[in-house]
Amino acid sequence: MEESTKPRSASSGGFSGFRKKADTTSSIGEEQLKGHTFVYGVTGQKEKFAKSEKIFAEWAGAYLGKEYYHLILNKQEAVYNEPAEPTPGKDGKISTGKWKKYELELRLQFEKVEKYNTNKGKLFRLLMVQCQTARKNKLEGRPDYQTWEQNDDVVALLNKMKELVYNTEKPQYEPWTQQ
Repeated sequence: MEESTKPRSASSGGFSGFRKKADTTSSIGEEQLKGHTFVYGVTGQKEKFAKSEKIFAEWAGAYLGKEYYHLILNKQEAVYNEPAEPTPGKDGKISTGKWKKYELELRLQFEKVEKYNTNKGKLFRLLMVQCQTARKNKLEGRPDYQTWEQNDDVVALLNKMKELVYNTEKPQYEPWTQQ
């Protein structure tokens, strides 16, 4: 029996289509994210923020990796643990094979961390690009914005974006009450 390369429908127990791999040579997910911007000072901004945040999380999970989904949606940084150093054998020495394996695992771990940090920086910039000018100005005007940008702190950025959406501006002078 010849196997078909056509996508199976959901009703036949398969999937609804092929999942496209991320194209690292093109600009980051331009088409998938089109129309999903972070607005400020408009009616329905809460709903639009929640929807856009979810879309960005799903895009990041599909194209960059699940750790970015958790970074955006759960505000949870990925944790990478170094491999355990090899233990010496009965003769008190570490075999060359064990040491080489450890070095390889360590190098791979460092590469993962480097890739994560690089993609986190791209994600930070992408989130800022998708902000409406008023929101971008509010964020960039924060005294701690430079620190977020230098550290590619996506969690701090998203928390402040959410705060801008769900909280109203504090007045210049707090109201006082008679005691």
